[in-house]
Amino acid sequence: LQFGGTLSDAQIQEFVDSLWERQREYEEEFLRRTEEEYVSDNYDNLKDFLSKFTGRLSAAQKDLLREATTKLCRFDRPWLADSEDWLLELEPLLQRKPGWQSGVESAFLARKANRSPEFRSCIDNNYAVISQAVAAVLNQASEAQRNRLVREIEDYRVQFQRIIQSGGEN
Repeated sequence: LQFGGTLSDAQIQEFVDSLWERQREYEEEFLRRTEEEYVSDNYDNLKDFLSKFTGRLSAAQKDLLREATTKLCRFDRPWLADSEDWLLELEPLLQRKPGWQSGVESAFLARKANRSPEFRSCIDNNYAVISQAVAAVLNQASEAQRNRLVREIEDYRVQFQRIIQSGGEN
């Protein structure tokens, strides 16, 4: 917000225009997917994420993820609607009339409370489904997968320690 106060009106408008352009690109990319593509994309994302920590997943672990992704609530529509609502609220505030910074802060803090019931329901459902799937996959982890998981977690711990020790300058 402090930086936003230093920008010209043209720069602010360019920023707002880029937000709307990204919104439309996301709508085009995500909303055109079929249900099968949606499930497949979620499966691939979850598999890739877990593989980063465990290495190659077994067939049984992949089956758990495939099953779980069929239980996910389709989240792209409520997420994009929420994003559009946020842009509609943000855009007039970025006209930078007196008090605009506190208006943006207030709107941002109220954003979570103002989310639609569909948005919250999807988040709750998907969080539960993904948490259970991750736990099930990790419960089936081989010794090699567990060792890799421990190494990956340790790497993150070391990185966080370095950031903390440097005062967040990394």
